[in-house]
Amino acid sequence: TINGDAFSKEIKNLTIETIKKDLGKVDLVVYSLAAPRRTTPDGVTYRSVLKTTGEEFTNKNLNLKDNSIGMKSIPAATEEEVEATVKVMGGEDWKLWMQALKDADVTLDDLDAIGVTYGPGLVGALLVGVAEAKAIAYAKNLPLVGVHHIEGHISANYIENPDLEPPFLCLVVSGGHTHLVCVKEYGKYEILGRTRDDAAGEAYDKVARAIGLGYPGGPKIDRIAKEGNPDAIQFPKAHMDSEYDFSFSGLKSSVLNYINGCKMKGESYNPADIAASFQKAVVEVLVENSMHAVEKYGMNKFAIAGGVASNSALRQAMQEACEKRGVKFYHPSPIF
Repeated sequence: TINGDAFSKEIKNLTIETIKKDLGKVDLVVYSLAAPRRTTPDGVTYRSVLKTTGEEFTNKNLNLKDNSIGMKSIPAATEEEVEATVKVMGGEDWKLWMQALKDADVTLDDLDAIGVTYGPGLVGALLVGVAEAKAIAYAKNLPLVGVHHIEGHISANYIENPDLEPPFLCLVVSGGHTHLVCVKEYGKYEILGRTRDDAAGEAYDKVARAIGLGYPGGPKIDRIAKEGNPDAIQFPKAHMDSEYDFSFSGLKSSVLNYINGCKMKGESYNPADIAASFQKAVVEVLVENSMHAVEKYGMNKFAIAGGVASNSALRQAMQEACEKRGVKFYHPSPIF
């Protein structure tokens, strides 16, 4: 807010000089490139200030230069100027940027390009990420490279496994996607199968919430499942008419029905047994479809990727299945 008035409503009556003058009275300006574009009466285009909290920001903090609000092309922008703008632009995101640069022992001036996931995925998250990457690339005059979400997951395997080369099969399992992909060449893919409804990770999240574990569900179910009996409950495994497709919505519903049935009967249930039995059903389908494709396509290399690829039960089952068939198994190292 500015002087108690809603910024987005009152901006039409303000000039750029009035805005600059009043900024010192703002508690904290949070600037977002995802906000709609607007123009002040004196012709300055800007994006809305979204909200306020308790810390004072000055014109210098906001990088106000040449009658601009927020980010503007500054050929000689310093690290501090860019950092200050990212703080305002992305909230906590700037810490990730700065930590990544620190870990790599580089500065923004050492970069050759900015890469950012452009899709597929949740539109809100993609919009924020692309907007922030565009701002950094614009400020530092760097090329902006759009990265396909699924291709990024697959390519993560190349980082730790320099011997991995196409062709190979890859199972991509995450919160939003479950794809079985044939990597024919670098940048050339054939999708053999995909989920018809819930992704594997999405089912993990929903089941975790149902048994009181909260979000994110994947790591929590993986952990508690080690304490349960995977054969305690026989949950269904969906087999589709398309031999490589997946479906996890029915499995999720079966788990919820089991829990609701116990509650209606006044019976107790063991969350660890539910988690272990649910996980067994998911892992078995993922392994069965993947190994069926490996055998049919005659592949001797198989990889997994995505957030659910960190699941210990899935990694172990895939490792054993690949070893049994003489197939080399690739996977990125988990980060937790």
